[in-house]
Amino acid sequence: MSDPGFLFLTQKKYRSFLEVLESLFSAGSSFQCAQFAMTAWCLWERRNRLRLHQRTWQLHEIGARALKLVQEFWDVHCKETSSNDRPPRVRWTPPPDTCYKLNFDAALLDGFNQVGLGAVCRDSQGHVLAALSQRVGPVKSVEMAEALAAKRAVVFARELSFFEVLIEGDCLRIVQALQASNRLRKS
Repeated sequence: MSDPGFLFLTQKKYRSFLEVLESLFSAGSSFQCAQFAMTAWCLWERRNRLRLHQRTWQLHEIGARALKLVQEFWDVHCKETSSNDRPPRVRWTPPPDTCYKLNFDAALLDGFNQVGLGAVCRDSQGHVLAALSQRVGPVKSVEMAEALAAKRAVVFARELSFFEVLIEGDCLRIVQALQASNRLRKS
């Protein structure tokens, strides 16, 4: 590699590719390791494309291409966040001693066309008493997924014979709907 950041690799004679990697991993930065790996991948990809008679880039373009790909990845995934970029830190608050807290959430599982539901039940000391995760089929909206997670959490509490339970989720519309239905039942 003609990149000046890799000059330290030219100071020694290596007997194997493994020795090159060991030297790189011990003396190189994370970015250099990523750039080296991407360069190796670009060479392999070019070789495969040539073998299959597909269009590919020129050999002299590989270094710049690898650097561009790593830089793009690094900018998205590895940049340090400033204090303004960080979301506010949310802390779990315990329920009163007389009841339990059941947190629920839902997640769309990319590539599976399914939704993951989860719930965690804790006591007032924060000890986990029970937890569940479950996959369900596709749903039409995020709110529907959150509603299914809330419903499953309520059923889960009943299955555990926990009747004094605070239910907590992060979807405001579902939480408001649950609170409204609770007010209707009490009146």
